Amino acid sequence: MKFDNLNENQREAVLSIKGPVLIIAGPGSGKTRTLVERISYMLEEKRIPPEKILVTTFTEKAARELITRVYNRIEDKSINLNELYIGTIHSVCLKIIDEFIDKTDLYQGYEILDDINQKFFIYKKFKEFKELEEYDSFFQGRFLPNNWKKAKFLQKWFNRFSEEGESIEKIKEKNQFLGEAYEKYIKLLKNNNILDFGNIQRTALNILENNSEVLVKLREQLSYIMIDEYQDTNEIQEKIIFTLAGENGNLCVVGDDDQGIYRFRGATIRNILQFKERYSDQCKVIKLSINYRSPSHIVNFCKEWIESLKWDEFRYEKEIEAFGDKKNDKIAVVKLSVKNSEIQWMDRIYKFINYLKNKEIIEDYNQIAFLFRSVRNKKVINLGHYLEGKGIKVYSPRSNLFFYREEVRVVLGIYLRIFPNVEENIFNSSLGIDIRDYYISANNKVEKMEKSYKDLKNWIKKKKKYYEEDFKGKESLLSIFYEIISLEYFQNIFNKTGINVVENRESYNLGIFSKILKDFEILSKVEILTKENLERVIGYLFNNHLKFLKESGIDEYEDSKEQSPKGAISFLTIHQSKGLEFPVVVIGSLEGTPIKKENILDGDLEKAFENKTSYEPLYRTDEFDFWRLFYTGFSRAKNLLILSCNENEKLKNPVPSLPFKRLYDQLPDIASGKLDFNSLNLDKVEESNLKEVYTYTGDIGLYRRCPFKYKMNKIFKMETSSGIGLIYGRLVHETIEKLHIEILEKGIENIIEEDIFKIYYKIYFTLKESTNISLGKTQLNKGLNQVNEYFIREKNMLNLLKYVEEKISTVESYGILEGTLDMVLDNGDSLEIVDFKTGDVPSEEEYLESYKKQLQFYSYILEKKKKKSVTKGILYFIKTGEKIEVDFHKKIIEKNIEESKKIILNINSKNFEEKIYNKEKCKNCEFFHYCTVNV
Repeated sequence: MKFDNLNENQREAVLSIKGPVLIIAGPGSGKTRTLVERISYMLEEKRIPPEKILVTTFTEKAARELITRVYNRIEDKSINLNELYIGTIHSVCLKIIDEFIDKTDLYQGYEILDDINQKFFIYKKFKEFKELEEYDSFFQGRFLPNNWKKAKFLQKWFNRFSEEGESIEKIKEKNQFLGEAYEKYIKLLKNNNILDFGNIQRTALNILENNSEVLVKLREQLSYIMIDEYQDTNEIQEKIIFTLAGENGNLCVVGDDDQGIYRFRGATIRNILQFKERYSDQCKVIKLSINYRSPSHIVNFCKEWIESLKWDEFRYEKEIEAFGDKKNDKIAVVKLSVKNSEIQWMDRIYKFINYLKNKEIIEDYNQIAFLFRSVRNKKVINLGHYLEGKGIKVYSPRSNLFFYREEVRVVLGIYLRIFPNVEENIFNSSLGIDIRDYYISANNKVEKMEKSYKDLKNWIKKKKKYYEEDFKGKESLLSIFYEIISLEYFQNIFNKTGINVVENRESYNLGIFSKILKDFEILSKVEILTKENLERVIGYLFNNHLKFLKESGIDEYEDSKEQSPKGAISFLTIHQSKGLEFPVVVIGSLEGTPIKKENILDGDLEKAFENKTSYEPLYRTDEFDFWRLFYTGFSRAKNLLILSCNENEKLKNPVPSLPFKRLYDQLPDIASGKLDFNSLNLDKVEESNLKEVYTYTGDIGLYRRCPFKYKMNKIFKMETSSGIGLIYGRLVHETIEKLHIEILEKGIENIIEEDIFKIYYKIYFTLKESTNISLGKTQLNKGLNQVNEYFIREKNMLNLLKYVEEKISTVESYGILEGTLDMVLDNGDSLEIVDFKTGDVPSEEEYLESYKKQLQFYSYILEKKKKKSVTKGILYFIKTGEKIEVDFHKKIIEKNIEESKKIILNINSKNFEEKIYNKEKCKNCEFFHYCTVNV
C-alpha cells in the first residue's frame, strides 16, 4: 500500500498500530485522511479482521465519511466494513447494549428519549419528585415558578450526573434531595423501558464493569481501538475506553487540545493532556502540524490568537504551518465593520455578499458561513431577517424561529379555530401575555386567510360544526393534521419540487410539527379524542405542551448530510461548525468575553459538585474555554477569514471586547485595498457523497409501494400513527424475542410455562405504562396462548436457534444495506432466517411477495456477514403457526438485490414525485386525504 499522499508524520501515524498512540492533529492537518489510511492499512496490509477494530467519531456523519472513504480506498471489496465497530461513542455503547441486552434491565424495543421528550418525561412524572422529603427546601428561593421550569432544572443536573458517571451515594453526600431525585429518575426510566442520552453510556459501562465474561469477550474481539476528537471526551467515556482497551491495549487517540470546546457537556481536557502519562514511556506521541486547509495569514492569525494567552502546562506546544503554495504573504484575514450603527453594519454585510456574487467570486451563497457564539442572539436574528429581506437566503436551523414560521402559525391557527371553547379555555386562561398573544395572532392570521382560500374556510366551518354537534370520537390530533395538509395552502407547499432544506423549509417544519403531535399523544397517553377528553386534551396541548415547547425553543430541520445547503449562506454556532470547513468564514460575537455571570439558581450546587475532572485551575477555565472556542471558529476558514462587528467603544462593555481588540486593530478593513479579491480563488463546497444506510422496510419496500409516501415519511419526516393493534403485536413479538434470548442463555430444556408468563406480563405492564393503552383480559389471554403454543409446537426448531435480533449490514458501492433478523437457525452447514409476523397471512399476493423479498434481501447480507450459506427463509405467522418458505435461489437473490440497487439509486437521485394511488389500498395511508384531492 503506497502512502505518497502522506507527509512523514502522517505516515508514522498510519504505521504505528501497536501499543498506545497519541496523535495531536492541528486544524486542517489531514486527520481524516490519516485515519482512513490507518484503517485501510490495518485491513488490507495487516489483514486485521474488521470486527477487531473499534473507531469512534464525534458525529455519525464523520463515521459515514470514514466508511465511505475507506471503501473507496481499499482494493479488496470483499472486506465487510460494517463489521467495524464504528460510530459515535454513544452509538458504540448502544451496540454493546443491544448485543448484551440480557445483562441490563432493558429488553428489546426500549425507547431513547431525546432532549425535549426527556424534559416532558420528567415533567409528567414530577409528582414523584414532589413526594421526596426535602423537595420544598431544595426549591425554596430558586425562582422556578412552575413544574416545567423545575423539570428543566432537574434535567440539567440528571444529565450532568449521567455524563460524569457520578454514583448515587456520592450525589446524596453532597445534596440529599438531588441524590434521591436522581435515584427516583433512574428507577422511572427502568420501569418504562427507557434510556436517556446520558444513560446510554452509563448502561454500557455497567455491562462492562459487572460482567467479566462480556469484558473478556469484547477485549479479545476489539484488539485495536481508535478514538477521534479525544479532547472532547468526558470522564465516563474515558472509563469505557480504558476498560475496553485493558492494560496494554492498542489504543490510538486523536485530537487537538486547542479545540476542546465541550466542557459544558462534561468533557475534560485532562483526558488528552494526561493520556501520555497513563502509559509512561510506552506511549508514542505524533504531531500533525501541517495545515492543508488555510493560507499562511489565517494559520498565523490562529497561532497568534491561541498564543496570546499564557497556558502554563495546560496545552501541548505545536508549530502549525501552511502547506505548499498556501505558504505566502497574501492577506486572508480582514475586518468588516462599521461604527455605532447596527443598520449600517447589516447593510455593509449585505453589500459585501452581493459584491462577491455579482463579481462571480462565489458561485453559490453556501460558500459563506457566519459563525457566532449563539444564533439566538437578537442581533444575529435581525441580521438574518435583513439579508433574507434583501433576497439572500439564510440557513440557520438553531435560531429558535420554528414557532414564528408562517406554516407553523397557520397549522396552530387552524387547530385553534376548529375546537370549541377556545376563547374561554385558551385565550382567557392563565397563560403568559406573550404566548396568549401568539395564539391570538395565529388564529387571526387563519381567519384572514379564509378570504383567500375557499377550501380552508369551508373545511374549518364544517369541522367546527362537527366538534360542536356531531363529534363521535374517532380522530386523533395527528389524523386531523393529515386532513389539514390536504388543503390548498399546504398543497402548494408540498407541490414544490426538490428536497433542498432551504427551498423546502416549510415541508421540513411541517414534518417537525407532526412529530410534536405524535410525541404529545405518547406523552399525554391520549391517542383518540373523545367527547369526554376533548377540552382537557386541547387545553393541555396549548396551555402546557406547546407553551413549554415555545418557551424552550424548537430547532428547525438541520441537514446532517450537507454542511452548507445550496442557495443559502449559513448562520451557525461555533460548536455546530466543529469539524467543518468553509471557503469564507465571518466571525461575529466580538462583544463576547470569558467572564460568565453568576448563576443564582444553582451557584450553591456548582460549588458542591465542583468538577474534580476539570484539571485546569477553576478560576481559569472560562478563559481557556473562550480562547479555544474562537480558535476553533477562526480555523474553519479555508480561503478568507473575516471578523465583523458594529464597533462601539463608548459602551460600558466596548465592541470589540478586550480579548479581541489587539488582533482586531491590526487587521486591514475589507475595503482597504490590501485584500486582493481577484486572487482569492475561493474553493467550492463539495457535495456530500457519503454512503447512506438503507433498510428494506424503511427504504426499499416503502419506496417500492409509493415514492411520494417515501418522500413525505423519510425525507420530510412525517410521522405515522400507532394504535392498540400495534401494541398487541408488539407485546407478542417482544415476548417471543425475550423468550429466544432466555433459550440461548439457559437452554430450551430449562424454560417452563411460568417463565413465559412472567416475561409476557412484565413486557405488557411496561408497554401499558409507557402508552397508557390497556388490553382486555380476552386479548391478553389470546396473546399469551399464542406464545405458549408457539413454544410447545416449535421445540425442534428452537433447538437450532443461533442468533436473536441479529443486526446485519454490508457496504456496497451504492450504499450501506442494513437489517435486523428476528431469528437465525444453524443447521451446521448452513443458516436459515425466520421472520415473525403477528398478523394474518396477507390475502393479497403483493404484500406476501414484499415479505419474501425482505427475507431474500436479508439472506444476501447475512451470507456476506457470516461467510456461510443461507439456504432457507421462513415467514412464521404466530397467530396460526403457518410457515411459508421463501426461495433463496441464487438468481432470485441477485434479481432482488439488483432491484434494490435501482431503488436506492432512484432515492439518491431524489426521484420522489410519483404517486402510486389506489383508493382502496391507500385508505389507511396518512396521506389519503392529500392524494385524493389531486386525483
